[in-house]
Formats: sequence, structure tokens, C-alpha cells
Amino acid sequence: MFFFFFFQAEDGIRDAQESRGLGDVYKRQVLTRPPRGRQAPLIGRRMWVNIIGQSIYQIVLQLWLLYRGYEYFGFEHESIEHLTVVFNIFVLLQVVNEFNARILKGGVINVFTGIHRCPMFVAVIIVTSVVQWIGVTYGGAFMHTVPIDLETWKKCIMFSLAPLVIGIFLRQIPVTEVSTELAVCRRRDDNMEPIEETEEEEEMLAARPKMTFQRAAFSIVAQLKVVGALAEAQANAEARRESGF
Repeated sequence: MFFFFFFQAEDGIRDAQESRGLGDVYKRQVLTRPPRGRQAPLIGRRMWVNIIGQSIYQIVLQLWLLYRGYEYFGFEHESIEHLTVVFNIFVLLQVVNEFNARILKGGVINVFTGIHRCPMFVAVIIVTSVVQWIGVTYGGAFMHTVPIDLETWKKCIMFSLAPLVIGIFLRQIPVTEVSTELAVCRRRDDNMEPIEETEEEEEMLAARPKMTFQRAAFSIVAQLKVVGALAEAQANAEARRESGF
């Protein structure tokens, strides 16, 4: 349960190639860090601080919501309304914590830095939030939820925004990462000047097509179609197997 809460957010900051959705801010942070050797831990100490700190809040909050929160919201214990609120806050916590997962450096306060250059990230947040609202409002028996009023939504959002504040304090904790730089980097000359991009490289980077919100939305739709096609193919294969063909 400990890892279930936060690996969805922390997983996104482990690999540059797999984290393009986190946008330009993540890539700039990666490019300013030294290379990491093969023996480097998958989860750094900064990640552990974020995982443990956020997990403590979420676990305590979820336990309180399950056993005492129904009184605060005015619902009966384990009623469908009560469980809808527990589920809703849990999902919103993960959405909000995605903003903390964008930041690798300690001491950073503004988690929204450069978010205008991250259309894929913004698209994922918007789509997730809209799907959650639709699921809670219209999910019914399928989602085991019931619609909740505006005042309850405000309370859910209030609890869900706390990870942003917690993240600020967690990033103020001094953390020294394990030395995992490659040997060639450890032997480098401290007086060596940094490598700078040439004008030709800058022009090539500027000429590359940038990810727009529309392009990001089309990419998400295309991926959903692929998933749907695979699911349909698997269902057809199972149907043929059951029928003996």
C-alpha cells in the first residue's frame, strides 16, 4: 500500500525518455545533472523524501476519511456517499501530486514553473480531472459512486491541495544524493569550460516541431484507439477459444 500511493507520480521522474509528458522543466533539470552510472539507485534520496512525506499524509488522511471523515462530511458511515468522497479525494490527491513530481531539485517553491511549455502534462491533468468528474457524477453503479454537491467538491479539493504545501516543505529538507557519477566525470578537470551549443545546433532545435495542445490531444486519442483495438482483439480471441474455433 505504501508504494501504491505514490509510485504513479514519482515514477514519472525517473527516466528522461519515458517522462516527456512532464515537459521542458524536467528535461532542463536532467541536462544540468551529471551522468549516472549503471549502479545508480532507481529511486534517489530526494525521491524517497517525497514518497515517504507524501505517503504519510495520504495514508493518515485516507484512514481518517474512512473511520471519522463521514462525520465531517455529514454522511452515514460506509454509505455510498461516504465511499464516493473517499474515492474522489484519493484520485484528486494523485492528480495534484503530479505537480510535485515535475520537480527534481530541492529548495524549489513554485511547482508551476514552465508549465506553459508542457502541453502534454497539462492535457493529462485536464483529461484525468474531467474523467474523474464524469465518473463521480455519472458513473453510478458502474463506478459505485453517486453525484456530490458543490460544497462537498470544495472540501474534497481542499484536502487534495495539501500535497502542494507539503511538497514545498519536503523540498527544503537538505538531501545529499549517493555519488553515482561515471568515473570519467569524476576525473574531469574542474576548470574545464562547459560545453555550449553552436548556432547550428540552436537553429536545429528551434526548427523542431513543438508539441502543441492539439497535437498532444491527438496523441492521447490515438493511444486510446490502439488500446481499444488491442482489447477488442483479445476479447475476440477469447470468444473464439471458448467457442472451440
